[in-house]
Amino acid sequence: MNKAYIPVIFIGAIALLFISLIVAVIVLPIQPELVTSVVQTEKPTVEITLYAGELSESKYGYGFTADNLTSPGPLLRFKTTDIVQLTFINIGRQPHGFLITDAPRLGSNPFFNAVTGSAEKPVYPGQKSTIIFHPERTGSYFYISPVRDDINLGMWGDVQVPIN
Repeated sequence: MNKAYIPVIFIGAIALLFISLIVAVIVLPIQPELVTSVVQTEKPTVEITLYAGELSESKYGYGFTADNLTSPGPLLRFKTTDIVQLTFINIGRQPHGFLITDAPRLGSNPFFNAVTGSAEKPVYPGQKSTIIFHPERTGSYFYISPVRDDINLGMWGDVQVPIN
């Protein structure tokens, strides 16, 4: 091999490494997850599918079926002994999410680790995400979409965890 080609090969290898790093740092983190799941050792006792999407340009909602979205969404009722598997399906044209919290406001902290989708990593249109959680405390809660202005466009619903 000619010694003149060695620097060219070396520079080409460095350029390839640099391009790979750019792709890894910039492009890969913005790729949506197809399915997320929290690993749970206990078998779910309750399984729910919750659909999310737009009712109009200015109204978003949730529903137990793809053709029956409402705003606010349907009541979710759990027991403190339930292990809930919730499959969240975004049938809308916008990114959405799901989070159980104590107040229907953006920036709320999740309760029971019941969250999928966020402002930074939403569930994109046509995708689904499955979470498993245990609503261990009684009370009245809300579920919201923690994405953009979704909550102000009607993406919320009530959660009840009554005394068993």
